[in-house]
Amino acid sequence: MIWSGDLVGMARGHASAFGRLFDRLQRLRVVSICGLLGVAAFGGWLALSLELDMSFRPMFEDEPEALARNDAFEAVFGQISGSQIGAILVHDQVLSTEFLSDLRRLTDEVAELEHVVEVRSLTHLPVPIWDAQGLSALRIAGPEVADDDLVARVREFVQLSPQPARQVLSAQGDATLLWARLDLPLEDFTGRRPTVESFRRLVEERRPAQAVVHFVGASVVEDAYGGILIESLAVSLTLTTAVVLLLLFAVFSDIRSVIICMSGVTLSLPITLGAMQLLGQSITIVNSMVATLVLVIGVADAVHMLSAFLERRGEGLSVKDATRKMFTDTGLACLMTTATTAVGFLSLRFAGLAAIRDFGLIVALGIAFVYVANLIVIPNLLLLIPPSSRATPGLLARWVEVILRGVRSVVVRRPGLTASLVVGVFLVGLAAIPSLSARQKFNEEVRSGHPVRVAQATLEREFGGILGPEIEIRRRDGGSLLTDEALATISTLQARIANHPEVMSVQSYADLLPPGIPFAERAPYLTALRSDADFGTETRFFVDEHAQRAALVVRIGDVGTDIALDFIEWLEQAPMQNLGDAYEAHVVGQWWLSQMGMSRLVTDLVKSFAAACIFVLPILALVLRSSRLFLIGLLPNVLPMLFALGFMAWMGLTLRIATAMILAIALGIAVDDTIHLLLRLKRESDDGFRPLEAVHRAIAHTGRAILLTSVILVAGFASMMTSEVLGLRDMGIVGSVALIAALVADVLLAPAFYLLSFPKAARTPG
Repeated sequence: MIWSGDLVGMARGHASAFGRLFDRLQRLRVVSICGLLGVAAFGGWLALSLELDMSFRPMFEDEPEALARNDAFEAVFGQISGSQIGAILVHDQVLSTEFLSDLRRLTDEVAELEHVVEVRSLTHLPVPIWDAQGLSALRIAGPEVADDDLVARVREFVQLSPQPARQVLSAQGDATLLWARLDLPLEDFTGRRPTVESFRRLVEERRPAQAVVHFVGASVVEDAYGGILIESLAVSLTLTTAVVLLLLFAVFSDIRSVIICMSGVTLSLPITLGAMQLLGQSITIVNSMVATLVLVIGVADAVHMLSAFLERRGEGLSVKDATRKMFTDTGLACLMTTATTAVGFLSLRFAGLAAIRDFGLIVALGIAFVYVANLIVIPNLLLLIPPSSRATPGLLARWVEVILRGVRSVVVRRPGLTASLVVGVFLVGLAAIPSLSARQKFNEEVRSGHPVRVAQATLEREFGGILGPEIEIRRRDGGSLLTDEALATISTLQARIANHPEVMSVQSYADLLPPGIPFAERAPYLTALRSDADFGTETRFFVDEHAQRAALVVRIGDVGTDIALDFIEWLEQAPMQNLGDAYEAHVVGQWWLSQMGMSRLVTDLVKSFAAACIFVLPILALVLRSSRLFLIGLLPNVLPMLFALGFMAWMGLTLRIATAMILAIALGIAVDDTIHLLLRLKRESDDGFRPLEAVHRAIAHTGRAILLTSVILVAGFASMMTSEVLGLRDMGIVGSVALIAALVADVLLAPAFYLLSFPKAARTPG
């Protein structure tokens, strides 16, 4: 165990802990390198088994009490929300013989697909008939109906039963909905996928001529998001890698330098992905950016190591001595930056959502893997293929030097004005934070105009949508819900909910009962419905076999988290006010679980950011071992994170899954450059340089690495902006802004604060 008193010694001299570690690694270089290669190969082999899970289930509420309530509900009523997949067929002659004939044949074929237990379409919408002979079904287009009679039968049905027809025929009559209910649970994304693909192929191949088709349903959206995400991930990782390679070459003008900087992270990526497999994780919407983040963060430390090597070579040291000196100079700083970055991600373990917790863990592990790989590989590559310290600086490097000279001049000449201006800009950003809202939408995770978004919007507009909660109702005395009093109570509640401005439809078991059916016949009628092949599934959604428990199915638009939570709160009050003490009601369902999960976004943001501060800032204090330097580094790290929140509010970006994580992540990353800069200031001060000279030297020696690593990190986040998944796009925007703000704070605010911490006399040139 390394105690705090050893920390300074770890960064000094050939007898330091890192010096001894360097010597040991050199003696065991063959074993260590072969071991690392073996672990990377094993990790890559494990990574081949990683599964893709684009379901939204990992972002649902996973609190045991809520899950137990919902599981108990679904054990009785089944999984109502999300069980359907559908196809909207748009055609200007829906009510024509040719179209209806093709639709009937297509519906029959869909019914034969594996795991499809029920289908409904304009030609397959049976209506129950209850008479003295019992239950029968009126079929619009049964096999006995000739094609030529289809139009007349459908038109008659639409006139006599406008409400059921509205479920499958648009108001304008130019679109119809074909939907299929699956017997696989919504969370079984892998199991549902083959059926969704078969449904797609069949509809595409056998749809009526000239019909435009839109595929809809929770599983259809998740499957589409999966394809979009894989494409976005490939683009993001490729783009990030290309940008990083170009930046490295533009700065160092040496292919050997590029290879050295990329070596550790290249070996660490398969190890990280293999760890995901060992931990039982899948590739999800949340952790899809793991590889990109590990890449840019790992390269950042490698740049600091290479810069330190070149600095020592420039002082005249031999390759071996420069490598050893680099190792002892950067070992502690890189260890601390690894620790702070890892802690930033580990703070996400305090989040309420399992998907965020798992993401934080795997990135923290990936960062640790990169640190170990860099320690093993980079020194050996420097000894094997040392880059030239006299190489002509690249164009970017020359521009960096111009920028750094300007920064040094501004900070040294006007530290007070510099600090005031930077803090003022940050405070303007902070002013908008109170207007920040949480709004995650199911259908709007892709750009406007995307086929998935258009299809879901059409479903909501024309057919009532698929989103919304269920309400479970029972009598406290366990009595029947079929009495006149119970039906009147449920109907009153149903009408009140239907009048809410966000509600598109409300259905209950009362809708299944024929008008005027006497009490004595209600139970036999529902029993017959439950046993019927055409009506059994739907009936079981609304009432249990003893008519003692019932479900109201509420459908609303894709209103977003904030409005949805207000609606749930209203629902939890309205039922109790209407039902009184004789009844018990609970809001349940898959949609409810998702909204409860989303409700944690603000809490998760605050908890993870607070945890990051609690754990990251003490590490900063520990490594600096100076109250002056710690206080100097405090505001330059906290203010940029809060500025990023304000930027979100100013730009109208809302809190969603990805952006709720960004502050803790950005803080852990941003502290890294602060550590490198302040440690260099401490070193220059300890060597006897006056404050002005210390700032000049610190910026001169660490500025290039800080600027380059910041640009690399921003490039990694900026590559996410190319994603069609809006959550990842927003994460890229906010992460880039946070890191740019952190860079400004590091190169302007921290040195200005450092100078202002000394008396004016001490700030004059010596």
